[in-house]
Amino acid sequence: MSGTQIQLKSCSKTFPDGTRALSPTSINVSPGEILALLGPSGCGKTTMLRIIAGLESPDETGKVFFDDSDVTSIPIEKRSVGMVFQSYALFPNMSVRENIGYGLKIKKISTEKIRDRVDEVMALCQLEGLGERNIKALSGGQRQRVALARAVAPQPKILLLDEPLSALDAGLRDQLRDELAILLRSLSITTVFVTHDQAEAMAIADRVAVMQKGHVLQIDDPRKLYTAPDNAFVARFVGAANELSGRLNNNLFSLQGGSLQLPEGISAVSDDKIYVRQEAIKLIPPSESELKGKVLSSTFLGNSQKIVLSDVCERLVNVITDPFSKYEIGQEVGLLIQVEDILVLRDD
Repeated sequence: MSGTQIQLKSCSKTFPDGTRALSPTSINVSPGEILALLGPSGCGKTTMLRIIAGLESPDETGKVFFDDSDVTSIPIEKRSVGMVFQSYALFPNMSVRENIGYGLKIKKISTEKIRDRVDEVMALCQLEGLGERNIKALSGGQRQRVALARAVAPQPKILLLDEPLSALDAGLRDQLRDELAILLRSLSITTVFVTHDQAEAMAIADRVAVMQKGHVLQIDDPRKLYTAPDNAFVARFVGAANELSGRLNNNLFSLQGGSLQLPEGISAVSDDKIYVRQEAIKLIPPSESELKGKVLSSTFLGNSQKIVLSDVCERLVNVITDPFSKYEIGQEVGLLIQVEDILVLRDD
């Protein structure tokens, strides 16, 4: 399969009751790219996916292009898109093979070609030996693979996935997340998927669009989203970031528990706040630090531990550190924060 470019030009969506689900949005998805739409419930990500699919029409000024073709008024069945729904929407009265071949049968492709194509995608999706099994007899992970196989069997130009892993338990979701990332890249098909799970978005997507209240706040590759968020919402939503409140004076940021030296050239901090990732804070002896806090709790997480600190600033501060160090409740600790790990961001 080869990828198709997707362009949304000034696409918004206002429902008859006046609800604005999506503000005017223009995005470009390159051929073969995997784009994740990431955000909390009600942010507009599913509305955008449905506009791309042709299940919703944008407001009057909006346009949707696949390559150079304006598909804004073309219905979903003529857009050559494959779609995987959150519920999978499989046919319970059909076998695995019949489900996967359904779209090909509708296109009136020969029985021999359907058989060959179904065999091909079953192997691709690790479904060998399950062709005659009833959908009801499958595990959640197997159903997810069948839904994906059915979507790609007709060789669509574009693949759209709506929360494809949300129905699975945590352990299986992690496993299939990795499988899905490998499979999508092997297909080289332009893919847009919706998720509220930042780990899923960052593991699978080439770029991630972070959304809030109908707006796209930032589109970037996962690494840049994490290390250089555009605003406080992105910093908090993509990875956990501590919000530290204090007062800035000549690059010295004073907090309840002490002070921090900010990067040179910083003249203003929005609402007297800075942001620091949980894993960027190192705990050291209090005598070696200008900033101190007290251990409120310690939670062992297996390959790490989470330490919650009080008395650093008005808010509690979370630190992810190694699992081997011992911290007592009430213990005073010093905080080491490198200048390059301090995020000075505009508010949401």
